[in-house]
Amino acid sequence: MTFTTMRTAVLQAAAIWTVMTILDHHLSENMFDKVWEDEMFRNMTSVLNGTTSHAATNQNPKQLTLDAGNTTLPLNQSMSVNNATATNGTSGLPAWDAGESIYGWRLPREGAIFIILAILEYYWFIWLEKILPARSRRRDVSHQRHEKVEESEDREEEIIQRWIAQGRVKRASLNWCNTFLKLTLQLTIGTIWYSAAAFILRVLFTKFDPRLVFKGMKSHIVFSFIGSYVTVQPLATLIAFVVIPAHRQIVFLSGANLVSSVFFTTLVRLFAAWLVKTQFAQDFMRNMTSSALDGTERRRYSRTRNEL
Repeated sequence: MTFTTMRTAVLQAAAIWTVMTILDHHLSENMFDKVWEDEMFRNMTSVLNGTTSHAATNQNPKQLTLDAGNTTLPLNQSMSVNNATATNGTSGLPAWDAGESIYGWRLPREGAIFIILAILEYYWFIWLEKILPARSRRRDVSHQRHEKVEESEDREEEIIQRWIAQGRVKRASLNWCNTFLKLTLQLTIGTIWYSAAAFILRVLFTKFDPRLVFKGMKSHIVFSFIGSYVTVQPLATLIAFVVIPAHRQIVFLSGANLVSSVFFTTLVRLFAAWLVKTQFAQDFMRNMTSSALDGTERRRYSRTRNEL
């Protein structure tokens, strides 16, 4: 495949990724607004926060409390796997800065990382197709003698597709053995090298210190490897290997990620808004509030008796 084909595919995938990132940012930012605005939930959090603050003041001042260092997350701050591992020291990736502008720094930085990874993944898919072709190679298809085929593989692909549409040649049957071998390689070796490359690039782009590259890489790869199996990625990859040409697969997978991201974010928001209004959730929050209030009253009574 030519450089132009690669550039076009990478830019298209990057454009889809940009739309997905912006939509995901704005959709997830207000994902749980219905929960935060629920009166029973606000009463419960207010009582629990008051109880926690009161208990913290009665602790030994030399003891480290959960609120020490002002590390309590605001309600509307989302956590990711990288954030969680960064805060406990098991990953070299820094936690997302809540005050960091998505358009000023985060989006350009992550966009540059995505483009580098997309180029690597493009050639990875091309290499997989060369060693494990899904269908017979074009040179095995009986070409029409009077048709002149250019040496460009892109042009040759267009001609073959036109002949297939016209019924002049038959599409080669799908090699399921090669397809599933490619899928296995992608879901194992492909996921591992992609996660490692993403980790290295993100550390270099955020901390600018090559010495931190291998700190926490193992845990990041494990989390990414396990997490890839609970997404639409395996199914989308299988579809791409079956029906999408190798030089268009990164574009297809970016589109699949966009659709799944918007769908699941919307689904979670609707489910959370419905769940907080259910009788079970309301009773649970009411019981939590009552228990916290009872505990506060008991502590107040005990303190009064001690003072007397």
